[in-house]
Amino acid sequence: MIRSKIIVIALIAVLAGTNVSAAAQGTQVRTRATLWQLHGQTADQGMSYVLATAAGTLLVVDGGWHEDASHLLSFLQTRGNHVTAWFVTHPHRDHIGALNEILAMKAEGRCSIMIDAVYASLPSQSWVTERNDSNALAGLTEFLQRAPAAGIRVIPLAANDTLSIDGLSIDVLLAHDTNRVSPASVNDSCLVFRITDGEKSILFLGDIQESGGAALLDLPQARLRADVVQVAHHGNPRAACTETLYGRINACYYLWPTPVAWFKDDKNSINEFRQRLTDRGAHRHFTWADSELIELGGGVPAATSTGESR
Repeated sequence: MIRSKIIVIALIAVLAGTNVSAAAQGTQVRTRATLWQLHGQTADQGMSYVLATAAGTLLVVDGGWHEDASHLLSFLQTRGNHVTAWFVTHPHRDHIGALNEILAMKAEGRCSIMIDAVYASLPSQSWVTERNDSNALAGLTEFLQRAPAAGIRVIPLAANDTLSIDGLSIDVLLAHDTNRVSPASVNDSCLVFRITDGEKSILFLGDIQESGGAALLDLPQARLRADVVQVAHHGNPRAACTETLYGRINACYYLWPTPVAWFKDDKNSINEFRQRLTDRGAHRHFTWADSELIELGGGVPAATSTGESR
């Protein structure tokens, strides 16, 4: 099992502009929100983010594989063991698996975590079956069984919905919506949303591919613009949205929920893709190779570690 690593991003450039000083995995002194990108516990791709507001309210995005559940649960337990909002971008098991495992543990009394609500825009089982996506069908079926058993409230989201959580505004840009042109894949039906405090913002793209990216390009740029963006579909340039979308988003900081081996092996020419994003204006790329607290301030990245992300 890969050694647990955590990228901790103090969102002083993401959701604020105030300096933050903290230890990499200790108690944080926060004036604004803090975001963690958790390193996957398998050799495969995955996606797991935790965001804490200045007051300590926890939000989770996806969570990764079943094998990531123990690490994620321990991480949450040390930060209050109470998740106010858990967002699921789509039901592939590398995104929803950890949540499903935690829900099973909760239903069986093996953990005491509090989850106020899960927010999602999930397709029907028949819709997924029509697309021959056994991975998504397994993740979705398991979630539909385990959420009620754990007593978890599931709140459906649609495009253009907005939420306000402890000073953060959340704008849903894309969701599984049968009223728009039907996506070709589960990935293109992802929940895509932007979080902001009114000054700085972060955009989660999930695993959107070509048609999802095209749908986003139809939106006003003001809704797309973000200081930080999660790179779509784990950064795989051969199965992701058009690069034109990143130009519209115009982010300074890029989050890669991507195995380190993909960069070492240059899978699907991923390093060339990352360089093109740098050429578009990216100041810094955060990958699973980073394990220390990253501080962003003054519009220019100032990392606590030496050297660039690997």
